[in-house]
Amino acid sequence: MDSGKVSIFKSDIFKIITGSASQPFYVHADVLARSDLLRRLIAGPWKESIDRAIDWSEWESSVVEKFIEWLYTGDYSCPHPVPNPLSIELDNIVETVKRLRDGDNQAVTGGAENRAAGGPTEGRANKKAKTKTDEDILLLQDLEWKADNGLPLPSPAEEFNHWHLHPPRNAGQLDYSVPFKIHADLYNIGCRYFLDDLRRMAWFRLRTLLITIGRPPVGSAAIQNTIDLILDVYSRTGDPLDEGEPLRNLLTTFVACHFTAFKASGIQQLAISDNKDTREFMSDLMAKLMLRVEKLESEGPKASPFSLSTSSARTFFG
Repeated sequence: MDSGKVSIFKSDIFKIITGSASQPFYVHADVLARSDLLRRLIAGPWKESIDRAIDWSEWESSVVEKFIEWLYTGDYSCPHPVPNPLSIELDNIVETVKRLRDGDNQAVTGGAENRAAGGPTEGRANKKAKTKTDEDILLLQDLEWKADNGLPLPSPAEEFNHWHLHPPRNAGQLDYSVPFKIHADLYNIGCRYFLDDLRRMAWFRLRTLLITIGRPPVGSAAIQNTIDLILDVYSRTGDPLDEGEPLRNLLTTFVACHFTAFKASGIQQLAISDNKDTREFMSDLMAKLMLRVEKLESEGPKASPFSLSTSSARTFFG
């Protein structure tokens, strides 16, 4: 280890107070100084510098822990999406009905759990996965972090990279609430402390999760998780000087790609909300939908298949 890296452990120690931890975290000053704003905070004539303590109680300890991990290593780990218990139960029921209908009275045990864990699948479901259109996935992959930045993609943590390269077949049925929140909170920490590398890494990992979900099933946990994420992101982003805010753009693109599923799950109800953030999202979504309608109409009947049809979009606009 070079002397520069060793020297950080000789710097002052700051106590980090979080929203839910019974014990605070302790971080070296030179590590916090990765952010110019934090460096000024802990070195200037401020309460934090005098008390050698920073209050991050607005964030959960699990998020602060990931932030500290990133400060020290330049990377962070994150829990994977987990099976949704309700989806597993419904899958078991559906599978049982199908087998009984086909004359197979064998007891169904572990089928849905096996799929949720990423186990092997048989028959038509596996064949369907192979023929799934990649059109919308490519649309998300083509989204740039920021226009013409020329930067290489951030390297994902090894376990994250392994998971998204080998996701379970029913990725759209998983519960994404925990990883969504951690990535979104780290994105916002990056915004607050002008840590563009962290912000960019969290954005790419959210994009990867959305690509992995693919076309979410109607009424699935993934759709509700996405709506919750959208409401959270729109409540904490939106600098008027930052046109085309990257995370807002990513989320509205994902919903526009799979608008039929979101519409069937009731997302249009957000249009009647009095909440300013919700209205901003619906306005951004309508703009994206109109762009897609124009694209489909310009390409004519030979256009590539999208989950959004012109009729469903026009019905939404009333």
